Amino acid sequence: GRIVVFVDDLDRLCPAEAFEMVRIVKAVGDLPNIGYVLAWDASYVSAALDNLKVPLAATYLDKIVQVRLPIPPLSFSMRVDLMNNGLNSLPEDAHKPHLPNGEDRHALLFHHGLSELMEQPRDVVRLFDVVRTIEPGLRGEIHLADILGLACLMTKAAKVYELLHRIPQAFVGRRPGSQPGMEKSEDVVKEYAEVRDAAIDACAMPNAVRDLVCWLFPLVAKSEDAFTFSRVVFVEGHLAHPERLLIALNL
Repeated sequence: GRIVVFVDDLDRLCPAEAFEMVRIVKAVGDLPNIGYVLAWDASYVSAALDNLKVPLAATYLDKIVQVRLPIPPLSFSMRVDLMNNGLNSLPEDAHKPHLPNGEDRHALLFHHGLSELMEQPRDVVRLFDVVRTIEPGLRGEIHLADILGLACLMTKAAKVYELLHRIPQAFVGRRPGSQPGMEKSEDVVKEYAEVRDAAIDACAMPNAVRDLVCWLFPLVAKSEDAFTFSRVVFVEGHLAHPERLLIALNL
């Protein structure tokens, strides 16, 4: 009988390890009755080979891979189903109305960047792995939708999350825990437009990340003349309120 060997997540290896795995497959790939299915981000693996000075990296891969089958993006309905399954996997207490007036926040979040950033099922799995870790500590303090948004920044927009930790006033207008100063919060957020743009542009899907940031932090949307619901309410657990953000960052 035939043997099929599946090798998944090659793009999670460091460049040298990815190259070594490709070399191993090339060395033993011609054995009779053995086939290989390799799952990888082709651009990452090609770049890894380029970084290691492998001559004609793309051609090198073509000698190994006979058939390439790009994975199609998730349909909108599949993204909805995966998100609902993820939400249903959370503890029952996570869904209780700990904070008022947030019935529509999940839907608004989904349509403002989150759905686009969930490109593959693995993205949804990673998102809810983080949510399950941080949600118990933020329960009753941050709205669940805002926790989802924060987790999305952590998993899909690392540079933005790093900036949020380092310079939170770039998103909310003043450093959480400090007293409001003479300068308007809107002006403070505008001052950080360049550094914020650089962090967003460093992400793989900057337009979707910007949409998510503008939804989570209405002052950012205002500074960019983008549409915003312009509601930042402490008692509703909005991440954009400096004191609620302080709780999240302390966690």
